[in-house]
Amino acid sequence: MRLVCLVLTASLFPVIAFGHAYEWTTFTSTSDVVDMMVREGHVWTATRGGLSDYDPAVGSFETYTNTRGLAMNECVALGRDAHGYVWAGLADGRITRIHPETGQVKQVADLRGEVFEITDIVGVGDEVFVGGNNGVYRFAYYSVVDNYRVLEPIKVLGTFPGEARVACLAEYNGYLYAGTRYGIARARLDLSHFSPPDSWETITPGASDLPEGNLRTFGVDSLLWIVSPSYVVAFDGSNFVCQSSFAGVVAITGCASGSPAAATESAVYRLVGDPPDCQWVLRDTTNLGRVRALACGESTDDLFVGIGDNDFGGGGVSFLATDSLGQHFSSPISAPGIGGNQIAALGVDNRGRLWAAGAGFTSGVYMYDGTRWTNYSRSTGYTNPFFQDSPTAIAFDNFGQAWVSTYGGGVCWFTADTFVVFNTRDSAGFSREGPRVIGIAADTNYVVGRVARSSDGDIYITNRLAFDHFPLVRVPAEWIARGNNPDIWEYYTPNPNPIGHYEVEEVVVDPMGRIWMGASRDGLVTYVLDRGNPSFPSDDSWFSYQPKNRQDPVTCFEDITAPVRDWDVDRQGYLWIATINGAYYTQGGVPFDLNQLRFICTVDLPVGNQVNAIHVDAHDNKWFGTDQGVAVLDKSFSWVHVFRTAASIDNRSDLISNDVTAISSNPTTGEVWIGTADGLSCYTSPYVSSDVDSEIWPYPNPFRADGGQRMCIDPQRFGKRFDELRVMTISGRLVRKLTWSEMLDCPQRGGWDGRNEDGKLVAGGVYLLVATTDDGQSTLGKVAVLGK
Repeated sequence: MRLVCLVLTASLFPVIAFGHAYEWTTFTSTSDVVDMMVREGHVWTATRGGLSDYDPAVGSFETYTNTRGLAMNECVALGRDAHGYVWAGLADGRITRIHPETGQVKQVADLRGEVFEITDIVGVGDEVFVGGNNGVYRFAYYSVVDNYRVLEPIKVLGTFPGEARVACLAEYNGYLYAGTRYGIARARLDLSHFSPPDSWETITPGASDLPEGNLRTFGVDSLLWIVSPSYVVAFDGSNFVCQSSFAGVVAITGCASGSPAAATESAVYRLVGDPPDCQWVLRDTTNLGRVRALACGESTDDLFVGIGDNDFGGGGVSFLATDSLGQHFSSPISAPGIGGNQIAALGVDNRGRLWAAGAGFTSGVYMYDGTRWTNYSRSTGYTNPFFQDSPTAIAFDNFGQAWVSTYGGGVCWFTADTFVVFNTRDSAGFSREGPRVIGIAADTNYVVGRVARSSDGDIYITNRLAFDHFPLVRVPAEWIARGNNPDIWEYYTPNPNPIGHYEVEEVVVDPMGRIWMGASRDGLVTYVLDRGNPSFPSDDSWFSYQPKNRQDPVTCFEDITAPVRDWDVDRQGYLWIATINGAYYTQGGVPFDLNQLRFICTVDLPVGNQVNAIHVDAHDNKWFGTDQGVAVLDKSFSWVHVFRTAASIDNRSDLISNDVTAISSNPTTGEVWIGTADGLSCYTSPYVSSDVDSEIWPYPNPFRADGGQRMCIDPQRFGKRFDELRVMTISGRLVRKLTWSEMLDCPQRGGWDGRNEDGKLVAGGVYLLVATTDDGQSTLGKVAVLGK
């Protein structure tokens, strides 16, 4: 039996050293702030997209992500230690220590699997205390490992129930304070052990003047400031003072002036007066929304506000700025980069620029030219209603101009110097007969669709539940070439009229020019339009089907679900379809006669259950983006890659998140762009297009490794010289390295003799061949080896 398999992955094959590294790069937005601190004049923020270091003196940012030091991107808490490191508490319980001056990075994994929430981090001398969902953890520095390790887990705080969640920590007047739902627990910092329950004194409502429990956060100046749901109160170590009825406070901080600041989600207040005559006075509300953190300068009264992403757009760092109207908080700023982390769609245009569609609070369209990002969103001042809805798909016309659909806002056409929105509200996108697309019956302004391009440059738009009963729209390439003009487009409705009220969304055009409209999440039927001779609309024909009625009973163990999440056509003519319960493809390619349409299920998908995205690259590999990572199938139907995050048990890589939502690639550079719910990953792959044959052609193939035969490379089909040929197992182990000269005069003297680097004959199986040149080019092949 002859086996065919090709495997190449940077995560599985660490020994590969190509002319250019196959590496990962992360792109995230650091606008969604969750915690903040000031260290040596720099403002550090923990965000959903990584760690950010802002220098107000020069206005510059430094960011850290999973490919720049962090164990993962979602940061939840900040702290520092006596060795100059910043501590970033991460969502999975791990901690990354970063030294800003030296660039050194240390990972602390002691709490992974021990806690599912890090709430606060406080450095005390050479020790660090970390609050979590089940208590406090005391860390000490160990020189033998040059890192911090847990010295003592503290699970019972005095008389409080065991493993109580600790919401906040503070060092104050020689004590460590812990805030819980039950009240305050404190322990003297000169104790040698903190884990005995009697090391802790508890202060509770009813038994003291603490007004209520469910403590949220602490602030420290000459007093310990305590925030609960309805009150702010101070504690001097013996007595409670300055009690204020003050609901909704989310952050509080002490400042050098002695006047602390507190914030609700939409306003900042400063304290006026000294105990007992304390009053919180509104400072400002300008540009404030979803405040998450406050910090004052270490020796100044400079006040910084950490803002999360919100209904007004992206968050970031806000600070007091002076204008003609006085001092107000600035619009939040964050590190330059991609406009958001919730990626819904991706595409690469004919200039190699990446276009990303982002959803959530920062919904919009983000374009990357290889150097900088241009973001079209509410956060960057685009007020058109289109930018308030989540984009769904991207397609490019013959001129490389992007067409972007949304879930509710219609379709936007990005031309060279402007954009045109097509919905029922933007008159710039009207034809001579009115709006070009009309939304659903309940709200005709609400236009839900997808976009796709045909081989001749037409753009097709689906219009789910269209009130005018035209769920498919064609934008002719000729119309696009003339620019925005009043001529009408072409509109189609399935014939006979469909069941399900035009419940269609995803759209793709097959190699024969037929347009497929996939069932929406509430739909049952996929429709296919064959326009026949475009000059004669009368010969248009429709075909419809439910996938479960055309599935292969052998490979499909359960019925294929009707909704289509994504699809793509490979170079062999197979249509690949993504669904919530896996993926399937057309048997024997897309048939000319659709009555012969049959589907084969991908029963051996190596990772994930729900497939969200399918993309075909320049080498005809199929990339499956799933809810649990990425899997890649080559053109011989062999699984050649599986990528998951570094925190996964198997197939670890620097993929930013396992929740993959979109995939695209650049055939010129080999860059594979992977969009996720938590940001964007770029994998530099070897899959580039070439004018010469893109494969190594070994012969004989199969090759018998018996010491008598030699494997040769066909130089005519290879088309160029290589500097090094590597023979590798499919598990990534290097078997043999050979030079160009060693492969010449084959099979008389040159070629591979079937032996490994130790001179032993290899076992039978499929082996990977990777030829590289000194200028960074690489070519792939495979050979089936028969053992002696």
